[in-house]
Amino acid sequence: MTALLAAAFLIVAMLLISACAVPASPAVPACEPLPIASAGVSGAQGGQGSPYAATLYGGLATISNATNDIRLRWPDDEPSQDTRFRTDFAVYANTIICTAHALLAVPPPDASYHDFAVAFDKVMNDQADIAELGRTAVQQRNVTKYREWIDRQNAQPGRLRDAFALLPR
Repeated sequence: MTALLAAAFLIVAMLLISACAVPASPAVPACEPLPIASAGVSGAQGGQGSPYAATLYGGLATISNATNDIRLRWPDDEPSQDTRFRTDFAVYANTIICTAHALLAVPPPDASYHDFAVAFDKVMNDQADIAELGRTAVQQRNVTKYREWIDRQNAQPGRLRDAFALLPR
């Protein structure tokens, strides 16, 4: 009888512990192929109005909208203790990383885009790294890293403008 009570107590204790545990950040799902990565851009005419540039602008709008949304819903300069924030941020970071990788997969139409492509790829690789920095800061509830994420993310539009200045006309 004592062994049965001890086993029952152990089961109840384990259930209570698991029910009270703070959930970890959601697992990072694999990136879904995005339409922007498979857009027909080869052989496109150059310039900012080209199908190639339009494809990139579409992906950048996804990044911008997701970033604006997370900052509007969670405007503090430190990670929220709310578990919904951690879930929202994990989804945000995954969206940014997947979109940045999809944009990296879009081939430039021709060699005249070389300088632009090098600069743009650097910004997109950094964008993925910045999102990962934010995800880590949120998981660790690290205020310093979170503020670094904010600062680095805030610098991205200027870096993109500099890259797009290299786009052939």
